[in-house]
Amino acid sequence: QSMFTVGGCHMKQVIHLQKDPVQASALSGLSAARLEGTQLFTFMNTLARYLPQLFKVDLKHNPNNDLVMTLKENTSRASQELPFVPCSMHIYTPIDVKKCTEYFKRIWDVPLRITLVGDSRTRNTMQEMAKILIKELNLYIDGEDLQHLISLITNNKARFNIPVKGNNIEINYIFAPIIERAVDKPILGYDGFGYGARDIFEVWSEGKSWTNIHRNQTFHLPHLVVVNNGMWHNSKTSAEAAVSDFMHTMHIMTPILKKLSTLTRVIWPLHGPIKENLAYTPDRDWTPVLDMMNSVTWLKLRDSNVWLWDTRTILMLRQKQECFRLYETGLKKSLPIEWGCHDLQHAGKDVERGALNMIWNLACNSLLNMEADHCCS
Repeated sequence: QSMFTVGGCHMKQVIHLQKDPVQASALSGLSAARLEGTQLFTFMNTLARYLPQLFKVDLKHNPNNDLVMTLKENTSRASQELPFVPCSMHIYTPIDVKKCTEYFKRIWDVPLRITLVGDSRTRNTMQEMAKILIKELNLYIDGEDLQHLISLITNNKARFNIPVKGNNIEINYIFAPIIERAVDKPILGYDGFGYGARDIFEVWSEGKSWTNIHRNQTFHLPHLVVVNNGMWHNSKTSAEAAVSDFMHTMHIMTPILKKLSTLTRVIWPLHGPIKENLAYTPDRDWTPVLDMMNSVTWLKLRDSNVWLWDTRTILMLRQKQECFRLYETGLKKSLPIEWGCHDLQHAGKDVERGALNMIWNLACNSLLNMEADHCCS
């Protein structure tokens, strides 16, 4: 759990391991803020600054004496040791995941089932997972050719479910930016149905599979659920209304998520920041609003089996810090799209891959008999 939640197993022990007093103070502040329902980003920002720099800019002269700029990733978020995680993480390759899913199927006689629910932030994580595994695990969608699958996992505007299967694995994405709504309940002012997922979670919490005969879709109870309401719906309202709507969401979903978390692993990623320098209306800073939503989430779910994922949030904060520095130096137009520096609210590829590596450490370390110092071994 401490791989996903800072100090998830025992915060005092994590604080005791820190040699830097500033870092220890940030951890203590984070622990207190969770209990008090106050802002968390201040302390997570401090922790993020301790992560190594990833994006590098090299300036060299070529043989013609022209000054050439090279942008490169120094390492990867997945391989960075997180000073607030007291266990080691294996760096997973597609071959490792293939071996893991083979073992899983051999033991349990069912494929490993992972479902991600939410808006585009959750969808991007699912799509990155599918891109990495598409060849090694022979991913497909029932009744569709490979090109259709590729088009879906590269579509950054997809507002629909993406059910993917493969060798010994099922990876599902459920588009549900208003998760407290029923799946097919019409929503005034929106362009369609299916923006909720409450009834899916209710059925899952009874230990059953959810089926919609009208859509010809079945979602079995997953072995791992990653769910977040996202900010697609909330961003269409005022900041005050967004917080109020979120509290309504949590009022409905908290008992359902608590019940489901007694049957399977449920992980709720806390909101990461937006990049204010990219906002269309700079005076409307959503970061404090998202931070307030995170505080509400802690107050609602801290006494449950739902894991609150804030180590990923710290990766996003570190990425934001690096992107902002590069913008300040005038490199805006030169930055690779996959770094995420041009995107207001979404993480870059480096954060997504670091997050996915945590998921595979959770799902696979015990199956692959990792060393005892590894998380979830």
